[in-house]
Amino acid sequence: MSTDARKHVAALSVLLILSLGANLALYGTAKQFQKQRMDIESSIQGFRPTSGDPVPDLVGKTLDGAPLTIAVQGTGIPTLIYVFTPRCVWCTRNINNLKAMISASPGRFRFVGVALESEGLSEYLSLHQLPTDVLVAPSYDTTTRYGMAATPTTIVVATDGRIQRYWQGAYSPRISGEVEEFLGRKLPGVLAAPAQ
Repeated sequence: MSTDARKHVAALSVLLILSLGANLALYGTAKQFQKQRMDIESSIQGFRPTSGDPVPDLVGKTLDGAPLTIAVQGTGIPTLIYVFTPRCVWCTRNINNLKAMISASPGRFRFVGVALESEGLSEYLSLHQLPTDVLVAPSYDTTTRYGMAATPTTIVVATDGRIQRYWQGAYSPRISGEVEEFLGRKLPGVLAAPAQ
């Protein structure tokens, strides 16, 4: 092998080693970012506010996409927030409980629906005729501070802007019992599962 060929092989070997080192470094960095992202996501999903935690105003959009802020502090009555998505089967099965809560508590709570997604929302609202304001696509701060990771979630915010009660999930016997005790009213229960 000629001297020039050896120089080219040596140069290519050095470049190959440098490239391999750079790829390993990038892979390590990518894995680190992936782990950090997963840690953040799991902390959001695992966060559940507790009674007494202060929360900010609800920030999101209207059904038409306009910015919307709903105050929760200084409202005169507590705010009951129902977090749902149109595709959530348990949200739909829980709809009669929500309507019963609204009709049984006029003037006791201000009800606000929070839709985590807008796809199919107009049809959902038209079908179920929810007699409440609906905030769509809540901000990151709203979602994280209120623990809006799963649907359905029901949150009661006292007039001082602090969490009073927090229930995650459909109104199973345990949750239903807690909600009924809090409201002082029997709820109709969840609807039967849709036929497959």
